[in-house]
Amino acid sequence: LPTSIENIGYQGFSRVGENLTLQDSELIDLNLPNLSTIGWDCFALCKCIKSITSLGSITQIPYGCFDDCSNIITVNIPSSVTSLANYVFKNVKSNCIVHFLATTPPTIPSDENTITPNTVKVYVGDGSSAANDNAILQAYLADTNWATYIGSSRLDTWYNYLHPTA
Repeated sequence: LPTSIENIGYQGFSRVGENLTLQDSELIDLNLPNLSTIGWDCFALCKCIKSITSLGSITQIPYGCFDDCSNIITVNIPSSVTSLANYVFKNVKSNCIVHFLATTPPTIPSDENTITPNTVKVYVGDGSSAANDNAILQAYLADTNWATYIGSSRLDTWYNYLHPTA
């Protein structure tokens, strides 16, 4: 997809590759640095995405946006995102990593189906320092919906991801 895309409407790329068996080398890295708006179910059931490196300056990730994108293994959520709807990352790859750059937790629905399966790991912070990322992690854990529906067992800091302990 061209990096110049600014807006994607309802179901814009929904079901792309849905019935194909794709090799890892055929999957794409989604890089949309100029994106400002994205519609419901925009990439739902899209089987050709391997990673999401940039979603531009979007502020909301709408309902079902990446629902059943079962080949996604890494996602970077820009700091501009302030809210996620239901089923945003439902049924992504079981070992998927979702990285939130926002220092303030985006609002998420009181629903366990926002980021699934439960083996998806969620990281927060920018990795610049353990103290900074830990403060951000505490803000996410203080949010009732983050604590309840994502939970401390799935949340960690980007710093810890970048600097694993032996």
